[in-house]
Amino acid sequence: MEDLMQLFTFEFAPGLLQVFRSSTAPTISYFKTLPMHLSKLWAVYLLVLEKAGHRPRIYVGSGTCSEGGVKRRMTAYDRRSRPGGSDPCIPQYVEAALQEGYTITHKGLLVWTPLPLASDRYVLRCFVLVLECVFTLCFWAMRSRTKDYFMPALCPWPIDSLTYDGCCSHFSINEQVHGRDDSIGTPDEVNAAAAERKIVKSRQYVANKGPGVNAANTKAYGDRVLEEQKYKCDVCIRTFPNNAKLLYHQQTSLHIRKAAGIVSRPAGRGGSQHATVNKKYFCETCQHAASTAARLEIHLKGPRHAKKLRVLASSSKLD
Repeated sequence: MEDLMQLFTFEFAPGLLQVFRSSTAPTISYFKTLPMHLSKLWAVYLLVLEKAGHRPRIYVGSGTCSEGGVKRRMTAYDRRSRPGGSDPCIPQYVEAALQEGYTITHKGLLVWTPLPLASDRYVLRCFVLVLECVFTLCFWAMRSRTKDYFMPALCPWPIDSLTYDGCCSHFSINEQVHGRDDSIGTPDEVNAAAAERKIVKSRQYVANKGPGVNAANTKAYGDRVLEEQKYKCDVCIRTFPNNAKLLYHQQTSLHIRKAAGIVSRPAGRGGSQHATVNKKYFCETCQHAASTAARLEIHLKGPRHAKKLRVLASSSKLD
């Protein structure tokens, strides 16, 4: 296990060591500070489920999908949380809690590592399951408060002092681990075979769904993110279809000036610069300045303005 820790790069959630050293058990408030990173990671995660007037619950699990990593697991929870949503991958007692009226109020990572090469998947998946088991024991995320499940008592605090209940039905080290195949050859051959399978799978998907399916999926995802205002710049009051576009926007001179509170007229004589300062032809809904009345009319009839109106209408209904 020490060799594996040196071979792979693991990161742990901030404050975990202090939590385990504390004489008092962690609360739901701490669990709700756990970070969420979804970019090509394998991870052990923790769910917080809450219902008004009832004790909160937690669930500890792991996401080790070969291609999607923990993001694939989080997508399943997001799908289940939508009205009328369902997903067969939801753990038994998490599903039971949701049917009882609980809501997943936070998803956070306890430990994570980058997606491994195909030749490392089996051994790393085993190690992640061990880490999942350790966190489940330490935070006692098990459903029963009386059974020991034939496992050592690793919880640093009296179980009856915990202010939450658990949703785990078993320990991860009892699960069958998939992905081991020593018959293919060397690690390089294993990785090459996995890359070839990925290409073939992508081609089969396009052949089954039809040309343009990837572009359509990307657009549908971007439209949904815009509706949900997931990637939003509060300084410029703009939303973006993905995090990459938000990060690019945050590096632009216009955003930097607004973030710094600089409202003076920028250097130059361009029409867009005059429009930004004078706001003669200005759309308050989108915070968009046009240089002429004709350009403002184009904006008002365009898709960006229409999407903003739909988002505002949806927000007003929720309020």
